[in-house]
Amino acid sequence: GNVDGADVILIDDLVDTAGTLCRAAEILMKKGAKSVRAMCTHPILSGKAFENIEGSMLDELIVCDTIPLKRPSPKIQVLSSAKLFARAIRNTHEHRSISALFVDGLLLKPMRYQTGFRAASSAASRSRGRSRFSWSQAFSRQKRS
Repeated sequence: GNVDGADVILIDDLVDTAGTLCRAAEILMKKGAKSVRAMCTHPILSGKAFENIEGSMLDELIVCDTIPLKRPSPKIQVLSSAKLFARAIRNTHEHRSISALFVDGLLLKPMRYQTGFRAASSAASRSRGRSRFSWSQAFSRQKRS
């Protein structure tokens, strides 16, 4: 698709050496993307992953803390999964739904502890009983603060 002037976000379940991810960022920037960010759940980051990411056109890589990072990186931001696990344990103990944590939008509102990033939910989708995450709202709010 057309990425000219767009803030692009790549999402994957894991990043290992980050070669494919960094190559994708390079291609997107050549196609005219304004910025490229990536998110993944599990940061394996083996081999030259840190060097690949730091030398890439990625603005940042946002990861969960499911696997500890071998070292810090200026381009890698870590999101805590502690709140999700705490709520899942509590819900299990209280015989409540765990899937409600995903449907109600807990995961759709990431908190960036290092940079103060806050995600936004769409009021229209909330009125239908579901939260919907809007990257455009999240990034426009981040730029204003």
